[in-house]
Amino acid sequence: MQRALVTAVLVLLGTLAPSALLAQVSDNMVAIHGNVAPEAQKLTALGAVATGKVLTLEIQFTPRNQDEVNRLLADQQDSSSPLYHKWITPKEYTKRFGPTEADYASVSKWITSNGFQITGGSRAESKIRFTGSVDQAQKAFATRIMNFKDNDHFANITEAKVPVQFQPIVGEVTGLQNLGKLEPVLRPNRIQMRKLQAPRKFSTTGLQPAYNLGILGGTGDTFAPADLYTFYDENPLLAHSINGSPQNDCIGIFGDTNVFADILADWTSGQFTGFSLPPIIGGSDTSAESNPGVVAGFDTEAYLDIEWSHATAPGDPIVLYVGNPLGSFTFEQNLQDAIGAAVHQNRCGAINISYMDCNQPPSFYTSTMGSIFTQAALQGQSVFVSAGDRGVDTCELGSPNVNELSANPLVTSVGGTQTTPNFDQNGNDVGFTTESAWNQETPSTLGQNTVTGGGASQVFSKPSYQAGSGVPNDGARDVPDVAMLAGAPFVLIALNTDSGNAGVDELAFTIVGGTSLAAPLWSGISRLIQQVNGARPGPLNPGIYYLANNGYASNGFRDVLNGNNTYTDADGQTVQGFSAGQGYDLTTGWGTVDIADFVNAYSTTLAPVTGKLQITPAAGNFGAVKVGKTKTIKFHVRNAATKKSKVSVILLNASISNFPIFAFNNKQSTCLIEQTLAPGKSCIFAMAFSPTVTGPQTDALTIDDNANNEPQVIKFKGSGK
Repeated sequence: MQRALVTAVLVLLGTLAPSALLAQVSDNMVAIHGNVAPEAQKLTALGAVATGKVLTLEIQFTPRNQDEVNRLLADQQDSSSPLYHKWITPKEYTKRFGPTEADYASVSKWITSNGFQITGGSRAESKIRFTGSVDQAQKAFATRIMNFKDNDHFANITEAKVPVQFQPIVGEVTGLQNLGKLEPVLRPNRIQMRKLQAPRKFSTTGLQPAYNLGILGGTGDTFAPADLYTFYDENPLLAHSINGSPQNDCIGIFGDTNVFADILADWTSGQFTGFSLPPIIGGSDTSAESNPGVVAGFDTEAYLDIEWSHATAPGDPIVLYVGNPLGSFTFEQNLQDAIGAAVHQNRCGAINISYMDCNQPPSFYTSTMGSIFTQAALQGQSVFVSAGDRGVDTCELGSPNVNELSANPLVTSVGGTQTTPNFDQNGNDVGFTTESAWNQETPSTLGQNTVTGGGASQVFSKPSYQAGSGVPNDGARDVPDVAMLAGAPFVLIALNTDSGNAGVDELAFTIVGGTSLAAPLWSGISRLIQQVNGARPGPLNPGIYYLANNGYASNGFRDVLNGNNTYTDADGQTVQGFSAGQGYDLTTGWGTVDIADFVNAYSTTLAPVTGKLQITPAAGNFGAVKVGKTKTIKFHVRNAATKKSKVSVILLNASISNFPIFAFNNKQSTCLIEQTLAPGKSCIFAMAFSPTVTGPQTDALTIDDNANNEPQVIKFKGSGK
């Protein structure tokens, strides 16, 4: 199949150029534009915050060498580039794009000179964490911090400022406000939290029995994993053992609770026996702040994300990156640190965030999370964020707005659908039925999480990949990109839950939905792609839009033509939303997918076809050479990739250890470091053996390159006489 040329993300506001957010306001200080929370500009302040109140603050550094960042992002998504899907490591990111040691030390010195105490952060994390009083913060950042709503809510009312010499390197200061709201986007059904009874087994056909809601006081059937496999056609992949990426990778899930031990206990106790899935492997990471334990109000979300990303990619490990909503950090810092840990560790090829984020300063999205998502993209990590569950009015502002956390162009925003499934007499789904945009608002559920999000970003500009039938010509980043099941039917999960306030956990079945279900499903799909490709696919959006515009149905897309995301809040105020329609729309993006067809299309069309170097001869035998004399052997290096593939190879570096006994003969060599070899092209390097003592000598030349069979190791031997 013809190779795809995927246009990279070129138009980003702040994400790729956060230093542009800084504007000079005096000879020695510059303001960080967009650093004030929207509510701080609308609400009436209740008075000044106590000057002695202690704040936890963080400075996020902006990526260095921004032009190089942009070029590399483009090359990684350009299938004609030798750097296509060649991801970098965190160490390389720090070296090329992180703050220099001098810059990091300079900002640290300025922080301490203002009386703050540094408590965390590092160059590798591109941030500095520090504590200090409100008085110190107001003086250092030349801003005012006021109380809002009650004495527990505060915010800076003027933009924070930093010294002008830090303009190119400081992207954002977080912790100056706590008006932001970060909440799970899930819709628990009212039939929930019942003491666990054995689910009624109707049939053992397929991979597992079906589950009926009668035991929970409801009616009808709900989706378990096997139903999903049938409905979205994942069974052909599972039948060929395509069930997730190799176990040296994983899915990273953000959560404000640490339920992983409880989930493992559930598996051990056999509560998932009916699901016919392998045990969940992995663990939790609480390095962001501290371990909060199981936090009421957040645990169901974590269960949902873990169980259903696991159901979609059952062969993939999972790591729960835990924030602590009970600690001293603000919600934005919880997200910043937990997702930052997932990126800086680079353990997981997929990162899932099933949360809505509202009322954060725009600079938080463009600079803080923008810098983190940029590093994730360069490392080949695929990030999925739920589009939100309050329809067109995500933050309940009374006007159209979106989950801006999902609007970063390097993130795949996932909307939701609903359907009336076709169950057989045994309660098993028998195949696909038409989906519509998820909107289950009724007079009794107004103001609840029942409608898929979508619309135009007010922060990010439209990326160049976002084009095609139905994409608005609005100049804004539009969301969602794709969708998946969010409701009707809800899916079944098992969880430990505190029954009332007794402090006693009980195993329970709960049926839930929302775009927080749809995002983990896509996180799992990305792992199936990785297993087929043999490598991380990286940010999925460029590939999604390419495939949608070049063989929509044949590439596995299922168009969603009906439904809307109009939203009415609890007070009865309605915000008119968007309607689903042919091609792209602002309710379900490009729609849902037939998983098998989409994974095969993505892997066939967009998987990297890297070059292969052939070196002749494969080894060098210099024989016996008189001490003080030199013998030279020429080696031919050829890019064996086909000309049709258009895949070049770059010679990055070469090293030998027994120098100068074995050395390059530069006069007879045509190969150069950083030389690019087009398909079928070759060069020559000549190796000289110059013994200084008698007896056998050995060495090896190691050539680093970007071919799929790198590194090249050529062994030499000779003898001095």
